[in-house]
Amino acid sequence: MNNFRLLSFTMALLASVFTITACGGDDDDDNNNGGGTYQGQIASGLDEKLVGSWTCIVSEGWEYNANATTLVHWKDLSVTSTERWEYDDNGKQVSHNTYNEPDKPEWETLTLNPDGTYTDINEDGNQPNGTWKAANGTLSLTVRGVTVQYPYHFDGNALIITEEVYEQENGRRFLASKTIDRYERGTFNTKTNTIDHNGSYVTNNTKPDDDEPAVNPNNSFPSMLIGVWKSYKITINGTDEVYYVQDKNDEAYAEFEFTDYGTARYSFWDDGEESNARALIKRVMSKASQASTFTSIPLSYQINGYTVYVYERTSGVGLTLNYNQSEKALVLSSDITGDEGQVYTFNLFFRK
Repeated sequence: MNNFRLLSFTMALLASVFTITACGGDDDDDNNNGGGTYQGQIASGLDEKLVGSWTCIVSEGWEYNANATTLVHWKDLSVTSTERWEYDDNGKQVSHNTYNEPDKPEWETLTLNPDGTYTDINEDGNQPNGTWKAANGTLSLTVRGVTVQYPYHFDGNALIITEEVYEQENGRRFLASKTIDRYERGTFNTKTNTIDHNGSYVTNNTKPDDDEPAVNPNNSFPSMLIGVWKSYKITINGTDEVYYVQDKNDEAYAEFEFTDYGTARYSFWDDGEESNARALIKRVMSKASQASTFTSIPLSYQINGYTVYVYERTSGVGLTLNYNQSEKALVLSSDITGDEGQVYTFNLFFRK
């Protein structure tokens, strides 16, 4: 029975995460889109001003030889237009052209999550992911154990990230290239070739050409995600205990609904009890009381492979769900410490 008391705590904790952040967001007039600071709980070692999604469609770069002579200088004029200068080894200009490719927009969206994870997606559908830290003007991104550091600063509401690449020639180290990327808050809308500053991601579901994959094609996981996912099972790792959600009136019943515009909702039974975790742990699994109301909270989401991060937009605080391909279910996992100090991992399963 003790473990199922903890199961109730897991459900309550899920509800309280979003309830607390949603209420806090109502009082927050500065929500990062205006260049303010992030409000909410974030992991240590993170610059709160960076939390959220940032899209780059404009950047500028230079390539140099070992004598520090500029060989190439390019500058994005827009998402589809780039101006490029080329020079010889003595620095004399040999060409100057502007390239317009309206059917091949170049963009990149970097999402820095408050738990210290990040995802990165571009026009080719590449989605590297890893962890990040940022402090004192240095952003550190780690992928598969390799960490790269980038200087950053803010220009008004824009985030400026600089990348420098060094090479060696005749035993001497020199700056070979430099890129300055300008990011703005929001995600990229492939229908309009613009940044959606509300953070929504919209796909055109088309294939640009034969050698570039479609972004979020119809048969991909992002398309499978669209719709309502209902809780149906709860398991506890390390035990044989399984709780099956009986019907919509079950206290453990909850829903996630995902749209194709980067928005979602989380709905659950709210019995009006105190949202403090120590009080909620006293609840037991039972049918929802008649005094309960089925409450819905609007959310946003980001996808990385088969992982979905759902979050309250103003604060950025949220939860991670992983897709279990064998059960065709979204799974929310959470570690909870019991009364005797044991740590349990609870898994809440949702399916369409």
